[in-house]
Amino acid sequence: MCCVTPTYFCHVFKRSTGRTLTEYVNMLRVQEAEALLRGGRHTVQEIARMVGYSDAGYFARVFRTCKGISPGRYARGGEAAGMMT
Repeated sequence: MCCVTPTYFCHVFKRSTGRTLTEYVNMLRVQEAEALLRGGRHTVQEIARMVGYSDAGYFARVFRTCKGISPGRYARGGEAAGMMT
């Protein structure tokens, strides 16, 4: 549609944003998950599915990488050691 290859698009995206497309999408998903976790109405497994992860374990690893804390602990009001967003 844009007449560029996916590889070129990803290259330009990283050069423009400083993040890979995957890193950016993960960041957006984690931000949405934070709001859902604060709401306290859903389990971590439900939230993982709601933000686009079919594997709750993988979601937990991505969340911990981005926030420095597990999603379960975040939901319980724990503080992150070093937030990376």
